[in-house]
Parts: sequence; structure tokens; C-alpha cells
Amino acid sequence: SYEAGAFQAAAKDLDKKYATQWPQILKVYDGYGTHDPIKVQGQLATDLVMTWNNRQTAMGAASNGIPTYVYSFNYLRPSQQGKTPGASHFDEVYAVFGTTPTRDTTDIVEPSMIEAMESRWTDFAKTGAPGPGWPRFTTATRTVGVFSNSGFKAEPGYEKARMQLDASLPKKP
Repeated sequence: SYEAGAFQAAAKDLDKKYATQWPQILKVYDGYGTHDPIKVQGQLATDLVMTWNNRQTAMGAASNGIPTYVYSFNYLRPSQQGKTPGASHFDEVYAVFGTTPTRDTTDIVEPSMIEAMESRWTDFAKTGAPGPGWPRFTTATRTVGVFSNSGFKAEPGYEKARMQLDASLPKKP
């Protein structure tokens, strides 16, 4: 949910790069609930670098009848809470394998999140579907499996307004 944490340069000066569209961006992006313009830039960068492109790939696969499942990992470990607006690139791997990125053994992923991730990834590897409660991503529903500190939830149309806005932004090399 916060790819910009790993790719901070991608967020720099997006308010200037998209100055014309910035008022519209501020209506759609909330900076992870803070309305802080710097966090809005990070949220937008996350979408421009990773989310939007991945959703386009999912839309293409789904429109061609390929069973497609999409997720957003928004879970924050204890050490991240209050310090970062969202999970960084690769953070879901700690939940999938039940490991910690540091030697701090208190900075662990909650067992319920490990179970939520491991069971769904295992089901996906065995059957091609991540298990009950996670419907396919289709061009009509655009359902995304969202992993957060509140648990797992399948959300139809997740981030739809952001994805529509991102599609309208001019792409510059």
C-alpha cells in the first residue's frame, strides 16, 4: 500500500508535475487518511509506479477469461504503526512466511495475519484460487483482496476512483 516507501524518488514533486490535475488529485487521494500533501504524493507515486500498472495487467487477464486474483497488502507490523502510512514493497512476504525483517523478535506479524496470508497463498498454489471469501477480479467487479490490521476483506471496486484518475493523467517519460 506504500510502494513509495521503497521508491521515494518517484514521489518527489508530483504536485508540480501534475500541477494542473493537483486539485482533482487532492479530491481523490487522502494521503492515507492524513490529507498531508507529502503523503498524497507518496500515495499517488505508489499507484503510478505499481498499482495502476498491475490493475491494467489484471484487467487484461480478466477480460480474456483468465482466472485473476488481486490483493492489496496494507498491514503494518508493530514497528511500522504510527511511523509509515502503509506497508512497503515486499512486506507481505513476512506474513506469507511468518518471518520478521529485523532481529527484533517483537516486530512480528500477528499470527492471524500469517494464517490469512499463508492459507490463501497455499490454496492458490494447490488449486489456482486463493480460497473462500476471495472472489475473482473481473472487469465488472474489480474485487481486490485487502489485507489490513483489521484482517482480510474482499472489496469490489477497491480504489476505483484512484485508478480512473490515474488513467486520465498524462504519462511523461
